[in-house]
Amino acid sequence: MRALRDTSADPEFGPWLAQASILVVDDEPGMRNFLMRTLGPRCKRLELAVDTQEASRKLDEHHFDVVILDNIMPRKNGVEWLAEQRAIGFFSDAILMTAYADLETAIQALRAGAVDFILKPFRSNQLLNAVARCLDRIRLQRENYVLRYELKTTSDHILLRDRLIGESAAIAGVRETIARVAPLPTSVLLTGQSGTGKEVAARSLHALSDRAEKPFVPVNCGAIPPDMIESELFGHLKGAFTGAERAREGLFLHAQGGTLFLDEISEMPPATQSKLLRVLEDRKVRPVGSEREVPVDLRFVFATNA
Repeated sequence: MRALRDTSADPEFGPWLAQASILVVDDEPGMRNFLMRTLGPRCKRLELAVDTQEASRKLDEHHFDVVILDNIMPRKNGVEWLAEQRAIGFFSDAILMTAYADLETAIQALRAGAVDFILKPFRSNQLLNAVARCLDRIRLQRENYVLRYELKTTSDHILLRDRLIGESAAIAGVRETIARVAPLPTSVLLTGQSGTGKEVAARSLHALSDRAEKPFVPVNCGAIPPDMIESELFGHLKGAFTGAERAREGLFLHAQGGTLFLDEISEMPPATQSKLLRVLEDRKVRPVGSEREVPVDLRFVFATNA
């Protein structure tokens, strides 16, 4: 069951709810209807699952920012299912609903990877506030990660990186081309010598596209060690390799909904290039150590001086 809406931001619950994709998992029709009426008009995409089996199928098909699930369900409870999904590659925030307010359940939920806990019965504003907290947390985590990554890899010309300077006929032609290409969903390859402004052009493409409100994530492929580039881009699960002490989303998922700029793409190892080709074809990424391919919605912009 699916609801897809064109929504405007709800000022009471923050600007991100209107752009969110949410999955509800509950076997009770009355609760599903309540959640659909509460969330449907306010979020971009809402899908409903009657059990954990259907929920697993939906996770394989779409990316969800937040999953809201009941704990007591037939065959498998919410905590067990959540722990299984975390183990095979599930990174979204999860809110657990339960009618039993015991400490043991709360501890189990946190260990399984739930980020919030709602006691039934609850009012609609309690749920909406919990979802808003999750979305703020997701946004802040991703912005923080991308900013820290940029600070490590940025050039000295940080103040000029967003500006395409010049009034010559050549620069005017570049601006016109960028404006013409920006609204299109296609991937873009920028070529030119180092220092000619490929990242500036990529940022302009992003700013003029319908993804401008989503993240722009720049990646210098030549600056990442070959043995680390796959986990940096695709993410990894806890224990996927020596030193992977916790699961982490990769840069593909940090760019979800926005633009991923892969600079010096010719420096990417051939094995990783072949995996990137699969991402371009299937629009899914498989984190290192994961059994699940995670759907991604983003635009690729590549650059090379080769």
